[in-house]
Amino acid sequence: EMVYKVFVINAPSMFKSCWKIVKTFMDPVTINKVKMFSASEVQLFFNELNMIAHDDMIPSSFGGKANFTIRLSDVPSECSIDLTKSYPYTLPEASYF
Repeated sequence: EMVYKVFVINAPSMFKSCWKIVKTFMDPVTINKVKMFSASEVQLFFNELNMIAHDDMIPSSFGGKANFTIRLSDVPSECSIDLTKSYPYTLPEASYF
C-alpha cells in the first residue's frame, strides 16, 4: 500500500462502471482510499482535501494558499480546471482521449 488517498473528480460514467467491477477484486482497505466526486461535489472534495492537507500546503491553482504550482503538462487542456475562481466551481465535461 503506497497511496494514502486517491481523489477522482468528474469521472466519466464509463470509469465509474469499470470501477464497480475492478473494486470487487481489491482489498477493502484500498477501496476505502478512493473517493469519487461528481461535478456538483467540488466543495465536498475540498473538505476532504483539507482533512489531510492544510490550505498552506495546497497549491493556489488547486484552491489552496501555497505559493507554488504543480505542472500537469501531460493533461490535455480540455481536461484542466482553474480552481482559483470563486465558488461555485464549474467542472469541465469529461472527454475521452
